[in-house]
Amino acid sequence: MLRCIPCDGLGIGIAAKRWSGREAPAKCAKCGGLSHVIASTGSGIPVATLLIILAFAALGAANGNPLLGAFCGLPVAVIYNVWAWARADMFPISPKAMTKARAVSWVVNVLTLLGILGS
Repeated sequence: MLRCIPCDGLGIGIAAKRWSGREAPAKCAKCGGLSHVIASTGSGIPVATLLIILAFAALGAANGNPLLGAFCGLPVAVIYNVWAWARADMFPISPKAMTKARAVSWVVNVLTLLGILGS
């Protein structure tokens, strides 16, 4: 369990932190408070993890075996991923702000889908 920002107790699960966002924040098991990882961090960690694997694959390709390079980069990527998520800061969010973020997210997703279908 991880530390909750509103109550400072150990009430947030590791998986809840990893999947948290403004639209779906992690809920503390002790106080019910909501907190989330900001979107740039929540998106950046998986992208950086993938880039590590691709960099090792490129090194492997330079030596004739990209799959072996990617396989060798996998432990480095996992270590980075665990380290980065452990260091990721969480921020409190009110239920009202969460509701607004969900509504905005739906509007953006619908407009994106309409744009894709219209092109």
